Amino acid sequence: MRPVLWDLQARVVRGRLQRWLRLVRRPRYAIGLALGVAWMGWWFSRLFLARGRSIRIEEGGLLGLLSDDLTAVVVGAAALVLALALSIIWLVPWGGTSLRLNEAEAHLLLTAPLARRQIIHYALLRSQPGILVGSFFMTLLLGSDPLPRRL
Repeated sequence: MRPVLWDLQARVVRGRLQRWLRLVRRPRYAIGLALGVAWMGWWFSRLFLARGRSIRIEEGGLLGLLSDDLTAVVVGAAALVLALALSIIWLVPWGGTSLRLNEAEAHLLLTAPLARRQIIHYALLRSQPGILVGSFFMTLLLGSDPLPRRL
């Protein structure tokens, strides 16, 4: 990818961070941030506190009424339905473009002497840092193996 596109991406990220910091100064957004951080902290603290104990299906639940074989079938069927539903949502375009460019990017990139392939590469690579950071944190926080093995 051309250095100009990397520069554009760096400016977009910097602008988003500046806008986010400006918004957090408002009480409404600061309270929302505090509640979000508290909720995530509570959620992850439950994971770390339960790490030494085994997680079981409770006896009083719906799956506790079924036999072990039938429970495995129900859980497997639910996982299959969820995987198929998510695949269909991902594969079928539900309107709108999947590679979105904001107005400034579209104006700059579509008038520049760039091939369509380069613009598509830019739009695809723009979303990768968020995906990689999210995957890293989920691997770091949700795994049950020791940290070096998870990484």
